[in-house]
Order: sequence, then structure tokens, then C-alpha cells
Amino acid sequence: MKTISILIIACALLATGARAIFNQVFVANHPDSNVDCATIQESKQIGAFVRELSSSEPSIVVSGRPLAFREIWIEHPTLLTYPLVWFPKWKHQDGYTLSIRLGESPIPFRDFWLECDGSQITYFDESDGDRFNIRFDLLPTDPISFRVVDRNTKQTLTTFSLTTKK
Repeated sequence: MKTISILIIACALLATGARAIFNQVFVANHPDSNVDCATIQESKQIGAFVRELSSSEPSIVVSGRPLAFREIWIEHPTLLTYPLVWFPKWKHQDGYTLSIRLGESPIPFRDFWLECDGSQITYFDESDGDRFNIRFDLLPTDPISFRVVDRNTKQTLTTFSLTTKK
């Protein structure tokens, strides 16, 4: 019985050591450790959620096609860490991320870009194909105004603004 107990403890220690090495080599230094949540629910689950926003327009028309907003929120950028070998923790990073999740059949972003307070925003999360994330150093105040600009003509196609959802 004593031999089995020692064997179980030895296996647990070896597994924990292997997990610690795995966390350090593959997780802690991996660029995917920085997380932008795909949904409001996910953002709330990891403690990154700051507030939900709504658009001045439920959908906008860009190049004759509707662009509908499914979810809009602000969250803290987070980093996946393992302070305890087996238990992950989400650590808040500096700044804020504004996430806009689009409705069904989004318009290709290669046709236009967004401008927010004069800053051109072209980053689009290709992993899902239905959302984009915008980084801010400071928490943006209401309203957050956007211009949708045609990439070819550089003309403003439409504007919209975001405010805290009540």
C-alpha cells in the first residue's frame, strides 16, 4: 500500500512538472496568450468585460449592402497566465479593446476602412470573419463616432456612433 501511495505521488509530481514546462514554453510566451474575446459572454466569463455599447443605427448601408451589428462591447485586453500550474488566470493588460461583432454575411473589409476620431482603423479579426477589434489607450467616452470610408475613392460612405447600452 505504501509503494502505491509513493508511486501516485511521484506520478502527480512528474505530471505537474511536465505541465509547468508546457505552460512556460508553449503558453506563456505564445502570441495567442493575448486574448480578444469573441462574444460578450466570453468576455464576462474571463472577467475582461467593461461595458456593452449600442449603435446609433441598428445597421448601416455600405456600398449598397447592409452591415448589421450583432454585439458591441469594450473589454480589457487580457493575457492568459498560469500562476498556479494547473489553474489559468486572465491578467488585464493596459488599455481597452472595443469589439464590434457583425451580423450575418458581413461586407468584405477590403472594400472600406473605419475612422475613429481621425485615426484610420483597418485591423480585422480574420479568424472569425465577423468582427473587428480596436485598441484604445484610454477608456473611450460616449459617443464614439466612426466614419466608413471607401478604400478606392476615399469618400465617406456613412457615419455612425456608439454609446453605452442602457
